[in-house]
Amino acid sequence: FEPVLAGRDVVGRSRTGTGKTLAFGLPSIMRLVDLTIEKGTRNPSKGRMAPGRAVSMVVLCPTRELARQVQEEIDAVARPLGFQSAVFHGGVSYTPQLDALRNGLDILVGTPGRIMDHQSQGSIDLSECNTVVLDEADEMLNMGFAENVEEIVNNVGSANGEKTQFLLFSATTPDWVKKIGRRYTDNPLSIDATGDEGGARTASTVRHMAIRIAPGLNARKAVIEDIIAVEISKSSAEKKAGGGVVDQKKMFGKTIIFCETKKAADELVTGNAFSTLTAQSLHGDHSQRQRDMTLDGFRSGAFNVLVATDVAARGIDIKEVDLVIQLDPPRDVDTYVHRSGRTGRAGKKGVSILFFSHDQARDITDFERDLGHGFQFELTGPPAAEAALAASAETSSLVLDTIPDSTTAVFKAKATELLSESKDPTELVARCLAAICRRSKQVDSRSLLTGEMGMVTVEMRSIESGSPLTVSDVMSTVSRLAEMSSGGDLEFKSEVGKAQPYPANESIIFDMRASEARKLIEFSSDQESIEYSFSAVTALEIDRGNFGSERRGRNDGYGGYGGDWGGGGGG
Repeated sequence: FEPVLAGRDVVGRSRTGTGKTLAFGLPSIMRLVDLTIEKGTRNPSKGRMAPGRAVSMVVLCPTRELARQVQEEIDAVARPLGFQSAVFHGGVSYTPQLDALRNGLDILVGTPGRIMDHQSQGSIDLSECNTVVLDEADEMLNMGFAENVEEIVNNVGSANGEKTQFLLFSATTPDWVKKIGRRYTDNPLSIDATGDEGGARTASTVRHMAIRIAPGLNARKAVIEDIIAVEISKSSAEKKAGGGVVDQKKMFGKTIIFCETKKAADELVTGNAFSTLTAQSLHGDHSQRQRDMTLDGFRSGAFNVLVATDVAARGIDIKEVDLVIQLDPPRDVDTYVHRSGRTGRAGKKGVSILFFSHDQARDITDFERDLGHGFQFELTGPPAAEAALAASAETSSLVLDTIPDSTTAVFKAKATELLSESKDPTELVARCLAAICRRSKQVDSRSLLTGEMGMVTVEMRSIESGSPLTVSDVMSTVSRLAEMSSGGDLEFKSEVGKAQPYPANESIIFDMRASEARKLIEFSSDQESIEYSFSAVTALEIDRGNFGSERRGRNDGYGGYGGDWGGGGGG
């Protein structure tokens, strides 16, 4: 506060969601009070501003959404002091912007493209500008924005007779940002607000998970809803345990999914990825009106999942985002920090999930190294479909207490009728829970090794300790059991799919068709002559062992050669 108020240049860094906008907004606006009095554009006794005055403060943002958000926060402080602020960006009419400039504008928040347009048309005067703020400075000063920023600030403050104050704020300030920043700043003060936790760049309120998925968008589509169901169930249970309320409107939570391309975002929303959840996309091809409506709808809970490109990553503040999912490792660690920072804001807890395939494992270890300070992802595989259903049932049960008595009374007559007709009250309640969480479709099992639908991943263990199991042990034992089952009610085919060691349990895991796997598990449980046990695997965790040490592209199959699978299996 004091350095900015005194007019000093500042390079600031803090975690996402910790109030950077007010950090530069409050002292900058207080400084403008004295500066505008000196200019003669402010009446010190009445606080009124002279019409047609030039811009005194410019805030540059990389995206339209961030610019609008920053302007709203700044306006809440500036307007009571008599200052006028406005946001300039593309996709909207020039007319209101020109009107604001003619009437007199004190604080301009905008994106580089639209501000450059006004400069080229001669409609904007920045010669009396006292303060320039680069919000999300790492993005503003990268190769794509550096020339734009330089063109905008080339004549800023030229009529003031003194140097213009420059403030660079962001969640990440790598060395190259500081280097380029020196072109605009004079002996800047560096303020790192992350030092209270050893300089960690990610929010302490966020759990960071990395989930290994088979390559391709289809494999990700198959697991997204299940992963959301499991994580929302966990957060709902924690909220309930802490005395909170899980109402029906919020039972599906808020999730932001980041895609690398606009095509992928649209394909995810319009494809078959979502059946229980509602989703909309947000990217640069949408009109500004559509983007505004989408963000407003997501904030209000009109839909559950926002599928976005990085147009939404930079600084957007949406309250109570439970989960952030990135479909692939981003291009650099700074992008990961910004994306993951859309959850866990303002002291609330959140979860960030990063999908990766086997040949992207090195990206995970690289991010851990670059983030430093002991940062590690929780490494795991996707949950089984049955585990996701169980999680959904748990969430549904938490909502029951929130239904008002007056509403319940209306349903009692029908409930009594259903109970009288039902032969199994437990089954009736189960159907009600399924309906609450919108799980009305047939349960499709999914391989935890390849993501293939209709498959179940099975674990084979030795009942007695002995030599380590091999894949050939699986083939011979399953074949033997299939022969033994021939002609019986549990007859099954010994068609084993992908198989690999599961080192932490000294076992082997393998895929089978769901119908055959269930028969194998049930049949083998009654065979005393078989020295092995079989169970369906509900989740796979990854042992760090040699994780990330393999060469990229060595095997494009899910899970590679085994070796780095760890505990977490079970029946």
